[in-house]
Amino acid sequence: MRKALPLNGFRAFEATARHMSFQKAADELCVTSTAISHQIRQLEEFLGVALFKRRPRPITLTDSGADLFPAVQSALDALEDVVTSIQPGSNRQQLTVSMTNAFATHWLLPRLSRFHEQHPDIAINVHASESIVALDTGEIDCAIRYVDELPQDLVCSPLFRDKYFPVCKSSLIDEHPPLTDLQELCQKNLLHFEWKQRGANNSTWGLWFNCIGKQLNLPTECKSEEGVHFSEETLAIQAAMQGQGVALCSTLMTANFIKNNQLAVAFDFSIPGYLSALVYPPSARKRDSIALFREWINAEARAFISEYPTEFFTEDL
Repeated sequence: MRKALPLNGFRAFEATARHMSFQKAADELCVTSTAISHQIRQLEEFLGVALFKRRPRPITLTDSGADLFPAVQSALDALEDVVTSIQPGSNRQQLTVSMTNAFATHWLLPRLSRFHEQHPDIAINVHASESIVALDTGEIDCAIRYVDELPQDLVCSPLFRDKYFPVCKSSLIDEHPPLTDLQELCQKNLLHFEWKQRGANNSTWGLWFNCIGKQLNLPTECKSEEGVHFSEETLAIQAAMQGQGVALCSTLMTANFIKNNQLAVAFDFSIPGYLSALVYPPSARKRDSIALFREWINAEARAFISEYPTEFFTEDL
């Protein structure tokens, strides 16, 4: 017997998380913002966890909310797609795109409504996974990969190559960012996160200190492995925003938080990250849905990069 799930609560949560606004969610669902807030409170009571941090504004997702969002959105999208497909005269195309949870939550989902507005006849199914999924089974049409080098057996469309800066809450560095004394940085609590795919070029504190020592001749005795370790980059970012220390994180994940003064660059030295790229099999090259998605996501990537200082992203793709 299935549980009686609070479906209205899930719809309210998905719309609020997508817009990051109770009022915009209320406008979309044609109810009051009070009703949206009440439905989300009921959902939180049902789940036993908080889904949003309501103070300070703007609202942000909790870790539980960030985990739940892509799953709920994917489920609602899938339901909508099936309903559309079985209706008489429907010829809507389906496109399943794989990516990490972090990329889906922090980059794609806030923009995806613009694709639907431009191409209402194409349904995007978001497949969130921390593992690299195969593209030769027919279940996944294309993927956003985060790679050091582009795969040779797939068609690749590079989006952007990010960088890794030390970031923290502004008050941690006395409202005068960034720091210039490396030893002063070493006195802060360092926040780490675990890379899902191990690699020699993974951007870690050890690599950052090694690079700054070589490039700027700033040797340090800082024990780069000490501090607090998290399983996810999103957790390290949240800890930094709460003032718990300094995290070495991707500009892809933190640029908007820096722009909104929720985070500050703690030390003006970065190391290059990996490349985010759209990839798909050569056999899918001529599919209209993939061509249109590729055109749209490249335009979104260019617009995204243009919003931020040039030093946030590497020009070389």
